[in-house]
Amino acid sequence: MKEYINEALKQYTENGKYPWHMPGHKRKSIGDDFFDNMMRRDFTEARGLDDMHDPELFMKETLRELTELYGTKATYMMVNGSTGGVLAAIYACTNYGDHIIVARNCHKSVYNAITINGLIPHYIVSDVESHGICMAVDPEAVKAEVSGLLKAGIVPKAVVITSPTYEGIISDISAIKAAIKSACGLMMKTIPPNSENDSEVPDIPLIVDGAHGAHLPFYNRFCNRIDESDRDKEDVCTDVVSGDKLDVAGRNQADIYIESTHKTLPALTQTGLIHVNNEKYVDRLEKYLKIFQSSSPSYLFVQSIEKAVGYALCNPQIWVQYRENIKGFRNKMSGLKNLKLFEPFEGIYDDTRLVIFTDMGGRKLEQILDDRYGLVVEMAAGSYVILITSVMDEEKDFDRLFAALKEIDHEEKPAGEEEKPERNKVRDKLSVPDMKWSPSEAEKSADNAELVRLSEAAGMIAMEYVFSYPPGIPVVVPGEVICEDVISRIQEMVDAGLNMTGVHFAGKEPEIYLKCVK
Repeated sequence: MKEYINEALKQYTENGKYPWHMPGHKRKSIGDDFFDNMMRRDFTEARGLDDMHDPELFMKETLRELTELYGTKATYMMVNGSTGGVLAAIYACTNYGDHIIVARNCHKSVYNAITINGLIPHYIVSDVESHGICMAVDPEAVKAEVSGLLKAGIVPKAVVITSPTYEGIISDISAIKAAIKSACGLMMKTIPPNSENDSEVPDIPLIVDGAHGAHLPFYNRFCNRIDESDRDKEDVCTDVVSGDKLDVAGRNQADIYIESTHKTLPALTQTGLIHVNNEKYVDRLEKYLKIFQSSSPSYLFVQSIEKAVGYALCNPQIWVQYRENIKGFRNKMSGLKNLKLFEPFEGIYDDTRLVIFTDMGGRKLEQILDDRYGLVVEMAAGSYVILITSVMDEEKDFDRLFAALKEIDHEEKPAGEEEKPERNKVRDKLSVPDMKWSPSEAEKSADNAELVRLSEAAGMIAMEYVFSYPPGIPVVVPGEVICEDVISRIQEMVDAGLNMTGVHFAGKEPEIYLKCVK
């Protein structure tokens, strides 16, 4: 992969031009090693350079190469993370007041888009594993929801899901897209020919928030489909660039797919890619990417995207080693008595994502790993922790992690003798409270909200999102009626010490309050 951006900027810095323009550091260090190389690589949209929003020079070439590499209709670089991509994608597919189908376990950015664009959400609920982990989106559930709305005379303007999830659950995107098409096709067959309602089959786009899956195309391509013993690096790279080689679980069947390069590839925080597989949405997506991202996109960010993808593509051996490291670590973890890795009983799973169950509680394990061993996890939940691995983790890093977990495993004592949930078994469907108002309607009544004790909030209407962050999946959405299940879940999350948003504390012995209206 040729690095058009980085090569052009290298030449630019060598031509002796002086910047009488932004940024203010003028590509000079202020004597701090943090800035030494960074400032020399930071540019703006001056003459002879390029603009990410309207590329005409080297950025245009990089986008062309990325589009070819991923086998898409168009691929764009993002400097406002997957959040900006999610907002732009939903706006590209909907207008104010439209109906939209959303997997309930979507990220808060999806709900923000719903709120500010006045959308009316209809939820897809997944099975929930015994520790509260949402499983894959069921294509039949999507088909049923689309069919139900169409029969009611409502055409949803988009379906939004998350795949992979924070815990590594991957949904079958091809099957879900096929389910949407099937529901639309079946509905049109029920309309009599030449009737007033006779029209083309609706084209309902599928938007996939794949923020945590930027590594999967390379991981799957190099580890699962290539025998490196008889393929050299140059052959592999040529083969991959030829087209639709970076598809995972049918991700190229999604109309728009969003991924964060900074989460699992070696790119700077806040970088990402957004892939369009349906030309119908290209123009509107470009419009909203300009709205939801800075008008001065960071050159450091776009350079790091190009560097990260090029590194991932042209070094197949690092992926093979990464796979061996993951397999070795998982094999050793299987011998532990108390700490256990999550391994789903069905569907497709990203085995690079490490979810470790513990009877001592996620927060306690997080604390021990950090304080005693200097190992910082991504997230702690009630009964597990999540660790994000990447291709940059070496064998010695996995060895250090396992050594710590092995010591902790020998020390761990169950919190009590009560019956433990059976791991990796379906508990129930994810519950969704009744919706009294849409989120945007609730926003209009926000001034009337008051703080109400959690114990007294049943039957009231929530006026704030309540979720733990990370990952930012709401327990209750503004406009929904607070039920006993919501109260119990919020209490459990607070008791587990999770980082909560939308929860307020007051009183000498702090009690939990929520913002509600009657």
